[in-house]
Amino acid sequence: MSVTPIILAAAFLFADKPVQHPVFLQAQELEKNRHWLDACHCYEDLLRENKTRSEYCEGYQRCLRRNRLARRHKDTAYQQALAKLTPSQALDIYEQTLTTVSTAYVDWHRADIASLFQQGVRELHFALEELVFLRAHLSGAETNPEALRLFRERLYQWQSRKISTRAEARDAVWILSREAQQAGLASKQSAILIAFALEFACGCCNALDEYTFFVAPGLEPAFPHEPGSSVRYEMVSGNLSNVRGGEPLFALIVIRRFQESTAQEVREALFNLRTKGAKGFILDLRGNPGGLLDVAVQVAELFISEGVIVYTRGHIKDYDNIGRVARGNQVCLSPLIVLVDGETASAAEVLAGALKDRGRACVIGRPTFGKGSVQIVVPLDIPLLNMTSAAIRLTVAKLFSPRKQPYSGHGVTPDREVLSGDDALEIAKSRLRRLLNPAPTGLPN
Repeated sequence: MSVTPIILAAAFLFADKPVQHPVFLQAQELEKNRHWLDACHCYEDLLRENKTRSEYCEGYQRCLRRNRLARRHKDTAYQQALAKLTPSQALDIYEQTLTTVSTAYVDWHRADIASLFQQGVRELHFALEELVFLRAHLSGAETNPEALRLFRERLYQWQSRKISTRAEARDAVWILSREAQQAGLASKQSAILIAFALEFACGCCNALDEYTFFVAPGLEPAFPHEPGSSVRYEMVSGNLSNVRGGEPLFALIVIRRFQESTAQEVREALFNLRTKGAKGFILDLRGNPGGLLDVAVQVAELFISEGVIVYTRGHIKDYDNIGRVARGNQVCLSPLIVLVDGETASAAEVLAGALKDRGRACVIGRPTFGKGSVQIVVPLDIPLLNMTSAAIRLTVAKLFSPRKQPYSGHGVTPDREVLSGDDALEIAKSRLRRLLNPAPTGLPN
């Protein structure tokens, strides 16, 4: 037998077994050793290369969920809050969580009561693998590992239960806590019930997407915002002596994030730069993680005179609308270049996508992150003495460009893709010079 058929046969046998990405193998190893946060970072790197690989998306969300669980149970404020809850309050939190998520979450088909309950079962499975959870709430687990094993087996049986109403879900959590107490895992059912109810509440939020999660009692529900200015600007120079008709003046405006002051900061930047003679602008959105959607729309209004800025689609009235700009606004119509990269996300993508789709600017750089969704914090009205109430950070809408292209999982594709950040800036300068000094008819541009 010749060598060639053997090689072909081997190629056939392994054709469906592609070599795994080394970072993916590293992520799996970190996950195996329960280094959840480090595994998350690996999956993030993989997703920057390929946003559509399901194993990368699932791995990232799974490790993110496990990391949140571990952090939650190591947090002193969370443990103190649980100690002051009554079983009834804990079940109320779970029931209100089910109500809020099933009503307001952007993808209804993933947020029915049955699915949310099953995710609560899975969250409890994860918790039962965490030593910090067992020591805090199931003291009998270490002394009676066989009882823990049997309870886990019973918990698996609940994954096939048909739970279709909030009342059934509430009763199921009570039954599970009783089974755990009867198995000898703890002396008091009430303490187990409180812990289990919160795990089910966390589970039905944390499994939906990487941006939706349950903000446990005692923890801070607000969005983090960096202090200080969100905008930096300066005049830009660079090899302009050979440009016909004198030196065109243009400027760089860097938007780091979108906070309440950003639109006014950009407005002031435009005024000051125009005063210095700027005739064109480079808007740098690289590394911008997003922020307030309404503010991004306000910034877009500074450059676009009319038309759709962004489409939002959700089940809450306030987040199921079209963002438009009014006709006749005083806007900046100077030549404009936008810089983006893989860290440009959310509200920053909305601005870049609107400027591109409306034909207002040329977008240069790398494809953006692809976070096209809106989150809000929904407090749960359960009184917790003097402590911060529980809340849900919930995805309530998906974002689409003026041409109705989704941002989620796609991002904004630049008009000209440039991998190097320095090269992108130089190309933007060159493009802007040509816009300010177009070549005469019949001459190369």
